[in-house]
Amino acid sequence: MNTFDILPDEEQQQTYRTSDTADELGTPQKSDQLKAREREANGKALIAQLNPTPVSSTGVYRSEWDDITGRLKQVPINQLETVDDLADRFQQEAEAFNQSQRDQRENEKDGKKQDFDSLFPSEQRLAIERYYTPLIRKLSSEHVECCDRVTEFEADELRYRSLIENNWAFEGKHPDVKILYSAGAQHFKHMLESGAFNVDGYKLAAQRTTTGGASRVFLIPQNVPNLMSYADASEAKALSQTEYQRDLERLITKRKQAAVKLTDTKKAARDALASIPSFEELISDSVKRALRK
Repeated sequence: MNTFDILPDEEQQQTYRTSDTADELGTPQKSDQLKAREREANGKALIAQLNPTPVSSTGVYRSEWDDITGRLKQVPINQLETVDDLADRFQQEAEAFNQSQRDQRENEKDGKKQDFDSLFPSEQRLAIERYYTPLIRKLSSEHVECCDRVTEFEADELRYRSLIENNWAFEGKHPDVKILYSAGAQHFKHMLESGAFNVDGYKLAAQRTTTGGASRVFLIPQNVPNLMSYADASEAKALSQTEYQRDLERLITKRKQAAVKLTDTKKAARDALASIPSFEELISDSVKRALRK
């Protein structure tokens, strides 16, 4: 049924029921077109009452099916006004979730403590051994590995530093080395024929092609045998010493951290065992409490 075919109420229908009634009242008869427009207006008014126009400060709506009118209606969305409000809500939800996780862990911890307290002293000692034995073995193994790495690295100092010095020389990092670039084989040939590499006091030492065909051209002073001779330069030695010492300190720091973690875990195990009273102490304390009563 078309929504605009909704008829007016009974009173309005009685007013315009027949042309005879209109003649009796002395009023002019309405045309069919005017009657149709009135019915359409009354239908719209009824729909407006059932489905008022949404008003929202955000001006954002969603479509929702209305079973009464049989059509879609626009419903305002309760939208947050700013991005900061949205960020605050997400932050509150994240904090609430984190708090629930902390509460859950605390409850689990309390439950485990109650279970542990309900054990006999011998069972408590066994539980501590079962927990700490594999952990201490694992930490001991990690500490040994860290110690071995430091020892091996110290024994490999010369080779390690030599690699750094040779790479520094290979890349032409010495300040006396000049590096020119060519776009490809034809460009290199052109530069060679045009004398672009004829630098006073320098000679062509190496050419290395990179990905894509471009190349780097290394020029070194005439009195230097070759490019790799710079591996013995003081700058290369200083760089290798700095990088070796940096990496050695990193390994030593890891060794110290492993030792501290192992020591703390052993102490925690000893403290846990010491906190458990023996059966004799338990009896003695019970006797003392009974005497005080």
